[in-house]
Amino acid sequence: MKSVHFLVLLISLCFTSINAQKSTLSVSDDVLPKQNYEENITKEFINDVYIPKDLDEALEELRRLSESDGITKFKNAEEAVVAKKLHFGLGRWIMEKWNLYDGSRYSHYLRLKGLSYPDDMARFTIISLHRDLNGKNLEVDERIKEVRDQRTKEYKEKLAQKKIIKEIKKEDK
Repeated sequence: MKSVHFLVLLISLCFTSINAQKSTLSVSDDVLPKQNYEENITKEFINDVYIPKDLDEALEELRRLSESDGITKFKNAEEAVVAKKLHFGLGRWIMEKWNLYDGSRYSHYLRLKGLSYPDDMARFTIISLHRDLNGKNLEVDERIKEVRDQRTKEYKEKLAQKKIIKEIKKEDK
């Protein structure tokens, strides 16, 4: 009988602990991401990595961090090839180190320009560096508009493919 009481007590303690953790997590999930974002967009460094404040600083920082022979190869490659091949290397580095997922000065700058997806931000940065190294016009606003238009088109196509399961109409009173 003692073992049954002990088992019931142990199960009760486990459920109490789990419920306490759930309530703590739900508060953190609602509050912390926005709080972290608001803090991160003001920081010059996150995890000991310098965060550029705008595109000019981002390009300058990438040139500073890169070796000269790497820059030469990058510059001489085709823009589309560079953007595609470096997405999971340099692009991933940009997304992680410059905190594009959780917010940073640079991601906030790009959001204000109209880019909201970290993948788009990284690709935009890579192409901008390539164009800058080759002395081409960066066409910032035009390229951002293209990305936004493409995202809007994809969203509309997904919406068009969805099926309505059941339509409920409100009665007028």
